[in-house]
Order: sequence, then C-alpha cells, then structure tokens
Amino acid sequence: EAANAFLKSLEEPPPRNLFILLSSHPSQLLPTILSRCQRIPFAILSREFLEELLKKHHSFEPEEAVLAAGLAEGSMAKALALDKEFNSGERRDFLLSLPGLNEAPQNAALALELAANLKGKGEKIPIFLDLLRTWFRDLLFLREVKCEGKEIINGDLLPTLNQHLAPLFTEDIYQ
Repeated sequence: EAANAFLKSLEEPPPRNLFILLSSHPSQLLPTILSRCQRIPFAILSREFLEELLKKHHSFEPEEAVLAAGLAEGSMAKALALDKEFNSGERRDFLLSLPGLNEAPQNAALALELAANLKGKGEKIPIFLDLLRTWFRDLLFLREVKCEGKEIINGDLLPTLNQHLAPLFTEDIYQ
C-alpha cells in the first residue's frame, strides 16, 4: 500500500520537488518504482574527508574523528553511530584487554568465550563483532600486505597491532 502511494507521488510529483530514494536493497522495491528512478551509485567517503566532516560539522575532537573515520569504513552514518555508542574508544580498549584475543583466530572455543564475556557485560554484541572484524582484518593486512599503516582501520593502534602480530602468526594457520 505504501509502495503504491509512493508510486503515485513519483508519477505525479508536486511542482519543484526532487525525490532522492536511497536503498541498500533495491531488489526489494517494486519494478514500477525502479523504472521511474535514475540509479546513481554512491562511493564511500575517504577516511581523510570523513575525519574533516566529523570535526567541522559534528564537533568531534581530532583523535575521536580519526578513530571514528577509521572504524566507519567510509560511512558517515556509521561514524555518527559510533560516536553515540562507542564512547571515544573505551569499548575498543575494553575489547582489546580481553584475555584470549590473540588466540581467538586459531581457537573457535576462545572466540565464543570472548563473545560470552561481552554478553555477560551487557554490551552490544554487533559493535564488538565489528571491532573484532576490523582488528583481525588489520592484523592480516599488516602480515600479508606489509603496509605502512595508512590502510589500517585501527591506525591509531599500530604499535599494539604489531605487538599482537608476531605471536599470532608464528605458524601459518591459513595453509
């Protein structure tokens, strides 16, 4: 019913109006709606540009902007959500202090234990799972690409990442 009402608005728009329809799942829209739209794909924002926007327009401190821009991976919405729920890196620091973090990629039981520790603390599991994903992505990226740290999401923790890197990959678990 709502889609049909929207379709009517698209077919007979009010004067001097422009509709911008954003969807992460365009396949779920009615074909009649899609046929009346022009598709314009949006690219992710660069980390540097996102940092500047956060500082200028959203009152982020410089270190908070760097952290949020890295973890948001090009998404302004994600960066702003991190600001509300992330508490300036305190949750990431808590996560990185959990025992067994280094062994989690090789031991599924330890990974589940990490998740249980988070749940027991009443924390929001999706945020922490995303943090874990970025942490292990950075470790693997440092190992395989041997980059300078510019591409690292948790770039502010590069020395810590390098400390965790050596014991984590003493044997090749991916072969």
